[in-house]
Amino acid sequence: MGELKLCGLILAGGQGCRLGGVQKGLLEWQGRPLVSYARDALSATCDHLVISANTQLADYQPWADAIVTDGGWHDAGPLAGLLAGLHYAAGRHFDGVLVMPCDTPGVTPALMAQLAREAAAQPHQALLCSCKGGPHPLHGYYPVLLERELEAFLAQGGRKVQDFVTAHAGAYCSLEAPADAFRNLNTPECWATD
Repeated sequence: MGELKLCGLILAGGQGCRLGGVQKGLLEWQGRPLVSYARDALSATCDHLVISANTQLADYQPWADAIVTDGGWHDAGPLAGLLAGLHYAAGRHFDGVLVMPCDTPGVTPALMAQLAREAAAQPHQALLCSCKGGPHPLHGYYPVLLERELEAFLAQGGRKVQDFVTAHAGAYCSLEAPADAFRNLNTPECWATD
């Protein structure tokens, strides 16, 4: 069992509606842009980093090797970003993507490295993070083999990450992490605790 060739994927394509339409990934949290935390969490494990974004692409460029957009799937939520990342990774012969959203600064390099080690044992299966607070399907490993299945899922109107994972026999990797490690900073109330 060799090591996986992983492409890190940061999901930053959301509209930030709950924060007034700002680009969350570019907002500063404790003195640094949120996207920098995701970059740090993935870069120790991944050979290459990609950001899925739809606006302010030039502002995201310094934080990754490449930027991808949702293309024709602007109504598909985070799964559109995942699909764009899988397209990119498949075209460059990666085994899969290690993915996380841009707004969870508590996720550490150690947590993503643990996920990558677990994924190496079952490289053809989606593997998603789980901890005391429950499942976290936007923090996970998705093999490039799922690219066509995800595209078909979206074409049939599917939009929920959990539905896609369930339909494609995804497994969960139980991580030892603080309860708030996967907390999303997606509301003004979350930012008030900075």
